[in-house]
Amino acid sequence: METKDEISRIKGLQKEIEQLKKLLLKKDLDAMVEESYLEVAAEDLGFKSIAELKKVKYKALIKAKEKSKRFASLTTITHCFGLKRDAYYKYKSRADKRLILEQQIINIVRKRRKSLPREGVRKLIKSLDIDFNKVNIKVGRDTLFNVLRKHQMLTLRKKTSARTTNSYHRFYKYNNIIKDLEVTES
Repeated sequence: METKDEISRIKGLQKEIEQLKKLLLKKDLDAMVEESYLEVAAEDLGFKSIAELKKVKYKALIKAKEKSKRFASLTTITHCFGLKRDAYYKYKSRADKRLILEQQIINIVRKRRKSLPREGVRKLIKSLDIDFNKVNIKVGRDTLFNVLRKHQMLTLRKKTSARTTNSYHRFYKYNNIIKDLEVTES
């Protein structure tokens, strides 16, 4: 025999179970939506798989944000990548600063290349050290290599071809006696 307290407790637990079922169903639906969003984003942004998309998540996040204007909120997009909104803004501000720095470096190098177009990076870093210090930019050799490579400004070495045959020498040349000879046995 059950008392009124037990019956009301059981009804309360049943309501709680129903709420938990609805919440679980909502979570499953949210996970499916996130997964499908990532699949569409990966395909739309040119990635082969979701895993590849998640590896370069910050760059993909910026691309996804630019492409999905009014389609999904930034919170939804960042949640799909497992990030917070402030991570997006921090990365974006760092990327913007990096672009400004690269542009300053490129401008300085272009001015130098007008007078010395074939100067290599190792000599450039030494000769432009004063110019970089004036603008208060610290640039190392590898960074300069990467920036110039990114903007296709590296000077490539001219290939020298070795000439190995000189048929016009002053020594005696023997005639090629097997030139018209037909081979009959091996």
